[in-house]
Amino acid sequence: MLYNRTIGEFMKQYTPNFDDPRVSARCKTALGFVIGVFSTTKSHQWSTRYIDKHLGQQQTKLGKYLRDSLLICESDKYYFNGDQHKCKEYRSNAEGIEHLKDHIHHVLPEETKPKTLTTKWGEPIRDNHLVRHLIEREYGDQLRSGDFDYRESSHRLWNNLQNVKSVYRKPIISEYGYSHNYDVEACAPNIIEQLSRRYGNDLYMPALDDFIIDRTKFREQISKDFELDAKTTKVFLNSLFCGAVIGENSQFATSIMLDNDLSKIILAKQHATITQLREDIKLCWTHIVDSNLEISRRRKIATNRLCPVNSRERWSVYFKYEREVISSISRYLRELNIKCFLEHDGFSSNQLVDVVELCARVKLDTGFDLKIEHNEY
Repeated sequence: MLYNRTIGEFMKQYTPNFDDPRVSARCKTALGFVIGVFSTTKSHQWSTRYIDKHLGQQQTKLGKYLRDSLLICESDKYYFNGDQHKCKEYRSNAEGIEHLKDHIHHVLPEETKPKTLTTKWGEPIRDNHLVRHLIEREYGDQLRSGDFDYRESSHRLWNNLQNVKSVYRKPIISEYGYSHNYDVEACAPNIIEQLSRRYGNDLYMPALDDFIIDRTKFREQISKDFELDAKTTKVFLNSLFCGAVIGENSQFATSIMLDNDLSKIILAKQHATITQLREDIKLCWTHIVDSNLEISRRRKIATNRLCPVNSRERWSVYFKYEREVISSISRYLRELNIKCFLEHDGFSSNQLVDVVELCARVKLDTGFDLKIEHNEY
């Protein structure tokens, strides 16, 4: 941890005028942004430009105050080198959040002020109000029109609303009419498995088949064996589908997912189900890579030998086909005049969708035989 000064240290340097409506409005927006997007426990990479948009530039006194109060920088390493880049890593400062909420108490609705009141989803009403304020300010026009601003990167369509935690985002956008939530079931495993079949893989893959048939049961067993929460288990297993290495230090993402716990890392290397799943995944990628149609293999200049395919290249292949699927879904919904907000391998819509018909359309357009699950808020 690099920056974790106390609130008292901030106050000695600069105290905002919270009675100024412009200051309180900026603080309210900053709180909604940090509560809605950042984790209090795990750091993630965030660009300076993205943070500055909501907290103000750090060259200003208020911008620096908000950044220092609300965020903790866990890693200040960053670089930009062509397609390769890394941003600084941040997590939210729970103490600073509560301190600032108390200072803008006067601009919050009365019903949000009791700290013990929660929404039916278990989130504090005050926090939910602050995130709702952010969403209305930044994305309200897009939500009402159904015309969302996406930017494309690595075959995926991105909108910053996707960064808002689903526990806040899904209930709040349902208030704008997007109450139907759809996800492609086990999208990455299914696409990778079916793509390998296209390229001649006709072998039985027991662990992968078990995962695709009942991913909930599969994940629950892994969660139990490794003492992981459901979300971490899902991320850990998904990482394996594009070749993540199980390593014994924090340089490996899988090590972080396993709490940098050596006993869990050793178990992952020896666990019968995980071992079989990794073998099945390797078999899939062998057929995909050997087709010479998906990845342009590079050669080492010194030896003229083919370089191994890395995880980034595999994710690029998957994202390309995921994009085909989501584009097919988007076209289908537009034809029916259904508003939708795309979320990589899923979407939220303002109308109920016939998933049987939609899956048939996706198969016709892409060749992938997928299932789509529906939840309503």
